[in-house]
Parts: sequence; C-alpha cells; structure tokens
Amino acid sequence: MPRFVVIASLTPLVAGDAFTLREWPLHLTVAPTFVTPHDAETLAAALRVVCAFHPPFDVVAGGRDGFGRARDIPVTLIAPNAALTALHEQLMTELAGVGVDFDDPDFTGPGYRPHVTVRHHTELASGTVISIRHLALVDMAPEGDTRERRVVWAHDLARRDSGAGPDASAGGSCREVSPGDW
Repeated sequence: MPRFVVIASLTPLVAGDAFTLREWPLHLTVAPTFVTPHDAETLAAALRVVCAFHPPFDVVAGGRDGFGRARDIPVTLIAPNAALTALHEQLMTELAGVGVDFDDPDFTGPGYRPHVTVRHHTELASGTVISIRHLALVDMAPEGDTRERRVVWAHDLARRDSGAGPDASAGGSCREVSPGDW
C-alpha cells in the first residue's frame, strides 16, 4: 500500500517535486506517515477540505530535543499553537474518514509533538517564527523507491483576510524574533 505524510514545508513545494531522504527540505510534519489503499486524489479531496477552513498562521520554534527510539534524531520543537493543533486535529478527522492507518498512532492527537527535524546541520533557532501557508502530501516511496520522496499534491491554506481564495505564495517562511516579541 502507498505510504504518505502531510507536511508544511519551509520552502515552496509543488506537485512533482522530488528529493531523496538526505535532500528532504526543512518541514513541519502536520500528519505523520500513514498507509492507505486509496490513491493520492482521494487523499487530496480530504486535504482540500482541511485547507479551506484554515488560513495561514505563524508558529514559533522552541527548544531542541531528540526523537526516535534512541532519541538520536535532532529536532527543533514547535511551541504550543492553537491554530496548528486545530489543523492537526482536523487532518486526523479527515484522514480517519478515508481509512488511513498511521505508522505511529501514538504520535497523533494528544501525542502529536510538532517539530522540525534538523537537516544538513541546518536547524531553526529558538524564537524563529515560521509562517505556515500550505500543505503538501508526500509519497514516501514513489514507484516503490524507498530512497526517494515525491510531492503528489500541494495546496495553499485559505485566506480569510481577502476572501479571494488561496494565497498565491506557496511555502512557508522564517524570520527571527526575540523572546520579547512572543
């Protein structure tokens, strides 16, 4: 069965973008990896519903931690954020509605720990503000190649400020703030 993940990338992504595990761009996992008997279009329909109800929002990078069984995967945690929690919860509801099976269900719902994995010695400094503007559905093994990742669908979050539809700019962005700005 196909295996997917839903992310908010810190750099613009579009359907068709591909990269290896080592080249994986910095991103915030919004729905952890799952398998499904459904195709990407079925999943995209569920994800479009979620995107329609959530405008872009900002999150703030927190401290460092280690993930994985040995806690040897360095990550930057994301400070608690109501908009991110609401987005994650609606994703869980919509994905459950199409019958996905999460690899690690303990990391969903109350067990969700939003983070950005450190990549290529690149990490987010504590206090960095990350703009969450779109979601991407990533195939974790396109055409059976477990070394490659491919974006199969990407969509902007809704813009409620203008009512004009999705934000024209894809991706996210980062800016530095000081603790006094939080």
